[in-house]
Amino acid sequence: MPIVAELPPMQHNPQGESRKVGFEIEFTGISLETTAQIIAGLYAGDIQPIHRNRIKIKTKAQGDFIVELDVKLLQRLSQEVCNAATLQTTEQIEIQLKQFTVDMLSPMLVNVAPTEIVTPPLPFSELATLDELCQRLRKNFAKGTHASIIYAFGVHINPEVPAFDVSTLQRYLLAFVLLYDWLKVKSQLDFTRQATQFAKAYPKAYVELLINKTYQDLDTLIDDYLLHNPTRNRALDMLPLFSYLNAKKVKTIIPDERIKARPTFHYRLPNCQIDEPNWSILQSWNLWVAVEKLAYHPQGLQWLSERYKSHLSSLLYNLNSDAWVAEVEAWLGENP
Repeated sequence: MPIVAELPPMQHNPQGESRKVGFEIEFTGISLETTAQIIAGLYAGDIQPIHRNRIKIKTKAQGDFIVELDVKLLQRLSQEVCNAATLQTTEQIEIQLKQFTVDMLSPMLVNVAPTEIVTPPLPFSELATLDELCQRLRKNFAKGTHASIIYAFGVHINPEVPAFDVSTLQRYLLAFVLLYDWLKVKSQLDFTRQATQFAKAYPKAYVELLINKTYQDLDTLIDDYLLHNPTRNRALDMLPLFSYLNAKKVKTIIPDERIKARPTFHYRLPNCQIDEPNWSILQSWNLWVAVEKLAYHPQGLQWLSERYKSHLSSLLYNLNSDAWVAEVEAWLGENP
């Protein structure tokens, strides 16, 4: 039976427009050119190479897709070589060295560093087409998280926020921490991705703060988040959203150019199991929707929060989450 994309309770953004969601999909095994051709074929797009390791696919209906080799050094060198060719620079020796580096490293890294697809913001109604894209990549021998012990590939989901008020954002954060252990089990978080800590849980002190404190203003919410989470490596990374709301505050604490301000959540937990026949990107999306549903279920938030306080006080909090996962599973079964 095909998997269907579930819809969150709130389907409009703060401007009253239909919410959208962007995805970042990491995998290997297919060249950038082939990946771009697959996207262009499915979305009627126009392929526009940017440089050797980055390609844009421009579509009329959805916007621009980006396909790139996710190695920042190669990205920078490739862009500098491209810029130099355009400007006809006289620093030929330096440019030749950079070109040599790009030519040497690109083939070596293509099966280690992930190819990444960055989608434009997509309407919820187009998620089935995104799943079809993943199926076409699988048929062209894309390899995902479990294909090698060194592949820490993930799917990042960037849902547009439905509102910017402090109450809404705290509810989402609270819903996420209450469901985190359950999400981790359901997502079958890969060992390599756990070891690399790209999608870490929030620290216990911050979880306790979220459960016991009612925020009255955004500044305090952002301050507390930055104090306890001065890193992008969180399973739910709020830095892009908080940068959108207060860039100066975030940059003062975390001057990281990789943080891109945008009015979205940044959910980093899911694996990318694109080469596995039973995997669908909609599974990861539907698990995120469980967070959205709980965020708009005040009785559920209150009940699970009270139950979670007991779990937090347990001496086995960091060792055994099975009982809590079972409790969450039971509650979700009774409150679909």
